[in-house]
Amino acid sequence: MAQQIQWRGIVPAGTDADTQYLLGAVPEGQKLVLSTCSSYGGDSGERYSVNIVPPGPNPDATPVSGAIGQAQWLYPIAGGTQTTLDPLNVLATTGWPNPLPGPCSLTLASTAATAAELVVVLLGYLEDL
Repeated sequence: MAQQIQWRGIVPAGTDADTQYLLGAVPEGQKLVLSTCSSYGGDSGERYSVNIVPPGPNPDATPVSGAIGQAQWLYPIAGGTQTTLDPLNVLATTGWPNPLPGPCSLTLASTAATAAELVVVLLGYLEDL
């Protein structure tokens, strides 16, 4: 049976580059099917990404390198272009990566130190593999 999800993640202002912030987790035996993803905030000179990281401890504020299995999933998400009333449709600019099998976690990160907060909202559903 499918379970609807609505995950919201934030990259705070003043964050160092490549610091990961948890967006959500796909459990073992399930897959994430994306309905939509949007973002707002951030700084116009900054780029952000939604990354797939291995399951395990909460990755909040922990740098996670590609050497342990991090992969960019949605990139680039541009900052400084949208507001809460007019969020950016991330999928229209980055593609539609469906489905994503678990187990894994999704994180947000910036490619440089951040000047402004960025918010990403992801909607979809989890279903059994």
